[in-house]
Amino acid sequence: MLISKSLAAALCLLSASTLAAAQSLPFLQRELADRSSRFLELAQPPGASPAYRAHIGSQTVTFDASGVQWVPPTSEPSSLLKGIGVHAGLSYRFEGGATNVPEVLNPSNTTYNWFVGPQSEWREGLKSFGELAYRNVWPGIDTVFKGDFKGVKYQFELARGADPARVWLRIAGAQQARIAADGALEWTVNGAVLRDAAPIAFQTVGAAQSSVTAAYRLEQVDASTWRVGFQLGAYDPQQPLVIDPAWIAFSGLVGGNSSDTVNAVALDSSGNTWACGTTKSASLGNLPASNKGGMDAFVAKFDATGGASSISYLGGSGDDSCRGLAIDSQDKIYITGGTTPTNSSLTSGSKTGTDTDIYVARLSASGQKDWATSFGGTDDDQGNAIAVDAAGRAYVTGATTCVMSGSVCSSVFPKLGGTDFNETGIFVSRSAFVARIAANGSTQEFASVVPGDGVTGIGYGIAIHPANGDAIVVGETDSSNAGLPSGVPGYRSTANARTDDGADGFAARISATGNSPALSYFTLLTGNKTGSFNADRAFAVQLLPDGSAIVGGETSADAFPTNGAGESTTSRTASSTPNMDGFVLRLSADGTNVLAAKYMGGAGYDSTEAVAGFGQSMFALANLTDTQPPRTNASKDPSANPIGKQDGYFASYSAVNGSFKYGGYLGSGTDDAFYALSARVKSNDKLAFALGGTTSGDANAFFGPNRSGLSSSAAATNGLVMLLDSDEQALAISLVLNSGNAQSAKINQPLADLSVLVVDTSNKAVADVRVTFSAPTTGASIAGSGALTAVSDTKGIATLSGISANAFAGTYTVTASAGAKHITFTLTNLAAEQDVLSISPISAQIPYQGSVTLTASGGSGTGVLSFAFDPTDATATSFCELLTPAGNSVTVRAIQAGGSCKVIATKDGDGNYLTQSSTAVSIGTLKAAQTTLSVSPQPVSIAVGASIALAVTNTRPNSSSTFVVDPTSAAFCMIKAGRTDTVIGIAAGVCTLQVTQTGDANYLDTALSAIVTIIPATPGALVLQAPASMTYGDAPAALSVTQQVSNATVEYRVVSGSCTIENGNLLKANAVGDCMIQASQAANANYAATSSTPVKVTVNKAAQATALVLVATPTTLAPAQQAVLSATGGDSNGAITYEQLAGNPSVCTLTGNTVTAVAPSTTGVTCQVRALMAGGSNYNDLYSQTITIGVANQPQAQITVSAASTSIALNATTTVTATGGSGVIDFSYALVSGATSCTLDVKTGVVTGKAIGSCEVRASNAASPGFDAATSSNSVTISVGKAPQNITFALPAGPMVLIAPDLALTATSDVASLTVTTFASKTSAVCEVVGTALKFYTAGTCTVTASQEGNTDYAAAEKDASVQVTLPAGTAGTVTGSIKEGPVTAEIVGGNGWTFGPQGNPNWEVTGFFPVSGEKPPANLTFPAGLFGFTAINGPKGTPVTIKLTYPMSFPANAQYWKFGKTADNATAHWYQLPNATISGNTVTFTVTDGGVGDNDLLANSVIKDPGGVAVNSDTTPGIPTTANPIPTLGEYARWMLMLLVLGVGAMTLKRRES
Repeated sequence: MLISKSLAAALCLLSASTLAAAQSLPFLQRELADRSSRFLELAQPPGASPAYRAHIGSQTVTFDASGVQWVPPTSEPSSLLKGIGVHAGLSYRFEGGATNVPEVLNPSNTTYNWFVGPQSEWREGLKSFGELAYRNVWPGIDTVFKGDFKGVKYQFELARGADPARVWLRIAGAQQARIAADGALEWTVNGAVLRDAAPIAFQTVGAAQSSVTAAYRLEQVDASTWRVGFQLGAYDPQQPLVIDPAWIAFSGLVGGNSSDTVNAVALDSSGNTWACGTTKSASLGNLPASNKGGMDAFVAKFDATGGASSISYLGGSGDDSCRGLAIDSQDKIYITGGTTPTNSSLTSGSKTGTDTDIYVARLSASGQKDWATSFGGTDDDQGNAIAVDAAGRAYVTGATTCVMSGSVCSSVFPKLGGTDFNETGIFVSRSAFVARIAANGSTQEFASVVPGDGVTGIGYGIAIHPANGDAIVVGETDSSNAGLPSGVPGYRSTANARTDDGADGFAARISATGNSPALSYFTLLTGNKTGSFNADRAFAVQLLPDGSAIVGGETSADAFPTNGAGESTTSRTASSTPNMDGFVLRLSADGTNVLAAKYMGGAGYDSTEAVAGFGQSMFALANLTDTQPPRTNASKDPSANPIGKQDGYFASYSAVNGSFKYGGYLGSGTDDAFYALSARVKSNDKLAFALGGTTSGDANAFFGPNRSGLSSSAAATNGLVMLLDSDEQALAISLVLNSGNAQSAKINQPLADLSVLVVDTSNKAVADVRVTFSAPTTGASIAGSGALTAVSDTKGIATLSGISANAFAGTYTVTASAGAKHITFTLTNLAAEQDVLSISPISAQIPYQGSVTLTASGGSGTGVLSFAFDPTDATATSFCELLTPAGNSVTVRAIQAGGSCKVIATKDGDGNYLTQSSTAVSIGTLKAAQTTLSVSPQPVSIAVGASIALAVTNTRPNSSSTFVVDPTSAAFCMIKAGRTDTVIGIAAGVCTLQVTQTGDANYLDTALSAIVTIIPATPGALVLQAPASMTYGDAPAALSVTQQVSNATVEYRVVSGSCTIENGNLLKANAVGDCMIQASQAANANYAATSSTPVKVTVNKAAQATALVLVATPTTLAPAQQAVLSATGGDSNGAITYEQLAGNPSVCTLTGNTVTAVAPSTTGVTCQVRALMAGGSNYNDLYSQTITIGVANQPQAQITVSAASTSIALNATTTVTATGGSGVIDFSYALVSGATSCTLDVKTGVVTGKAIGSCEVRASNAASPGFDAATSSNSVTISVGKAPQNITFALPAGPMVLIAPDLALTATSDVASLTVTTFASKTSAVCEVVGTALKFYTAGTCTVTASQEGNTDYAAAEKDASVQVTLPAGTAGTVTGSIKEGPVTAEIVGGNGWTFGPQGNPNWEVTGFFPVSGEKPPANLTFPAGLFGFTAINGPKGTPVTIKLTYPMSFPANAQYWKFGKTADNATAHWYQLPNATISGNTVTFTVTDGGVGDNDLLANSVIKDPGGVAVNSDTTPGIPTTANPIPTLGEYARWMLMLLVLGVGAMTLKRRES
């Protein structure tokens, strides 16, 4: 349910036919659509072809790829619209034409946003266009639709050469159709006569436009269908052509005349005007139609010049409205109203019921939706006004419906915050509410109803205090005193008795938090009514900077407003009728006092709908229905009388005392209502006001059609937005002609500027007024006619410049309009001089009876072209005559020679051009040449002495001709005496005669020459004597003639054939054939030349004298071999061919000159051939002798054999292969010998060894056609040897660490009967095999070969294996120790690879220094430094190692180095002196060879070991103390090593003793 301001108000408005509308009478009219951009882009599904829609009169027209669709309204009667096919009830199509996606041109600056229904169907950025064209509907013909300020029209545009006869419209739906006398097309549809004016057509070349006669063609198809075409007059098919059906279909204002209202306006910081409201139009660009409700909300943005920037439609499949609009500091747009559908774009998506809910939505500065939220109870609720605080929070007021049952409310309004802000009564139907929405739209921060216990409580207006964010709400309530807030300050807190007062206005100030106490003040705004029912309502509020509030509304009270004591400062004449007046008042900031108040209205129903304030002024916008001016008239009121049935009224009052400043009516001649007002500072103290509402205005106020039905019902109203500049300036304006009136210009020539002066009622210039200049669209007008605009400058002058007359002459008016003010200019397009008219050729000379065609070109317009003699030429008709003109040409004929005539062309004027004449063309008349004489016979010749009569033809009547011999011909001929036409030949030659005929006044003399040839006499023919035939190669034959009468020389010539004349009269035959011979005799003075009849001489072929000899190379062939034939001799040099005389194809064949042998004959048939030389044209054919070619078999090519391998093992195979041979190759193989050793596959040549030995193989190839059998020239011998065996042998993975133990070696053969027992080392320096044991000597890679010697069937084989041998850890080339005297060192200083075994390893014999123990040395020897025991390893077997010992003291000169061990001469261990030891000072150097002296085991095994030491005679050791130094104390580990050494020595002793 949509909530009206009050039922009573609605009834009054309807009774007065007051309808919602808006218009800009004083300054600027702003519609919600660009009137020149009629074609709105439709919202289409993704991927669909573009579609466009225009609203034309009461019809909707859709343009898409399928064509043009006209949809009449379903609720309105058919109305008179001008134009073929656009009448309601008629349908049409382009007959035989093609349709495609239309092309759109001239886009507007307005964008359209479609936010209706679910989000998937929203569209943004839709555009509108001023022109739409279907290209190539017929070949070269476009259909173009154009929109302008008057409506929509269309025309057919034809390219050069396009055929207008193809333009046909098929019209259906009329009962009758006819072409009226004035050329108009009249239709009878359902009893109404509809009329289309006569068509016009024109062509434009350059700046010139020429009319083409045009008329309708009408053909009836059936009872209700007609074909309409166009019939054209003369036009230039090489120039483009336009056919205009001459109709304009008018468009209404926004929404298509369907209950459209602007409910709220606001001005943003950039001077743009925003408006919102409702529309019921069905012609919007909705998609799909099912999601459009009966009423939708719209938001429109206009720039500072009045142009629509964007229009957004919002809602869903139910009813949606926009009632309030506000703009924040960021120019974000906030709107509120009511929404019913669940799929509305004005909800947050959670709405489930179909009751009306309150919504709040925010839009961006470009009209795109940011967010929306809705709330309310389960019954109908609606937002009426909205305001925004500095934080971007939206405050909304309106009404919520709650039906009470007992004490239970059936529709609970979602109250948040506040405890004293609730309804208190029973049976409450509607309550005013206040709610605040968070800045991001996500939550309600508080919401509650205004207290009251009546049935009606409505909030109409809301304002936000800029200092603290408090909300001031105004509205109406019918609450009793019991339901009103108590204890709250206010101007009046008690209501009138409800028996006398239906409703009171109220104003309430609510804290920014909504928490208790929520009300800062609450006051009723009511008054006293004498003798009648009273009602008061507050509709609008605006705060001034001091916190006081300007409030506007309506009241029926005679004293208003009254305080609690019934006192009032404002009153009116008491009335017993419940008529309403508007009011405007100023309420103090604390709500307790009315500072100023004023009535607005007269005797009718009047109300103040919107207010604004600035400085010391209050501004009020009211709706008045009075027929008399309002009571507030003052000297500055510019409007003495109302304009229509209901009008808007805008007035300014003092905010201090309410005194009237100025006011003015706003409206049309019918009904207008204004609901919205917004003000902003423009400059200094000047304000700009935006107003909004609705109108049913007629043509006096708007540009729409003058239709009686336009304002007859609410279904035909339109929303308006207007802008006023004001403050201390009268509102009404006037237009004054300034310049350009009553002027004229020739067609297609510039016109002077048109300018009007815009002034107010004080006759002051008014700037920034948009003035529209409207000129006729057909006939005489301004070029490019249509709606042209100009804006008044600071001097108030609006100038339309750069205009020119179009191509049509006549007087017309141009209307300048600003709002409802109009003034007209009277202009005249004068007929112009035509283009230069000229005649070509510009002069001529014609003979008597001759003629010339004159062609006129140039000129302009459609006047008639004529030709005439120049009136100044008095004798023209004596010499010339004019034949009938044809188009733009005329023929002039000469009727008398010796004079002249002048001709001029004249093109009559028409409505647009003056009469034009050409410059005169002068034509001279000359004597004509006579008809050419003719003499016969011509040519003619006569013999000497003969005569001939000549005749003259083509002579004029009554004229005579004469013959005269030319003097140059007197020696050859003469005229016969008495006969002027007879000539006699007197000598051979050319006789020239002059033939003359005289002329007269119109003809020239004429003469010609005639030729008579005098020829000699003709002698008789010669008779030629020649042989009848000759043989090619014969000697030349003599020729002669008889019957010779002239003594001239006789000449002979060959007329045809291959003969020649030699020596004058000898005939030579050069080729076989016929020769034609002729004799001739030259002329002389007495005889003409003569000749004989040609004589035929036949030349026959000759026999060839030289024999043709045939040769064959070779003369004997084997099968498949070839012999080449050749032949020499003959005389004709003709082609030689060969033929086979004997021998059928089974023996030989002949192709060209090649004989191919097939096979030897088995029957004795031979191969015989011969040659033939063609005789050609001059000789007979010649055959050669016959020769015989022998055919016999041949031996094959040599066959050789080879083997893939000539040695194979037992049981192995090899293949013998044969090559060579001839004929059919199919080798076979055979064993020559060795069958015991081999087997052979005789076809494949595979040989298999089966026993030790050898075999021999040959190959052969059997006989085949042409070849004998053959055997290979060689054989191949295959040796069969022992079979191989494989040995398996491996060594440990290793490594083996020195001194490694011996390793037992084993290996096996894959031949079970064979054993492997032989091993050998390949690395004897590292390891060595002894028997089957492997011994290791030095570090390195040890490689051993296991071998098996084979047997009678198997070959010997061997296998290597390797293992790595490494040194043990701890080996070194230097050993250190200590004795009593100090440290001692042993180092290896010579020998390859030798190193000391590891020290301290219990698994090794000790290497180190120790005292003498065990076996005692000889008694005379002492070892002052003890012994040095060592093990040296890794040296090559049998090689020496040199060791150097360094002690801490020196030894005497007689010191010797002694060792204990075995020697070669004594197998028992004993002490002996080591030879070659060098003792020098404290060093001892000695060399021991592996297995030699000093090596204890006496084996060359890469190991040297044995103790030794420096020995001296104990009695005579100089420098050494006689008392032995004590043995250094040994550690635990050293003692163990010494014990092992002693045990080792003991063991050697035992072993030595056992041996």
